[in-house]
Amino acid sequence: MSNDKVSVVAVARNEKQPSEANEIIKDPMYLEFLGLHREASYYEKDLEQAIITHLHDFLL
Repeated sequence: MSNDKVSVVAVARNEKQPSEANEIIKDPMYLEFLGLHREASYYEKDLEQAIITHLHDFLL
């Protein structure tokens, strides 16, 4: 499912150690539904609060 199948297979076979997280991450997260401003990175607490708020609104 990864965008870079060759690197993931090499890591799985212990032929290569990943030097960056994007070598083994399948896909980036799509969080548009949370309504966050587009930034390069977020604090975990901001993502957590946005998810909780979205779930709260959805359940109500």
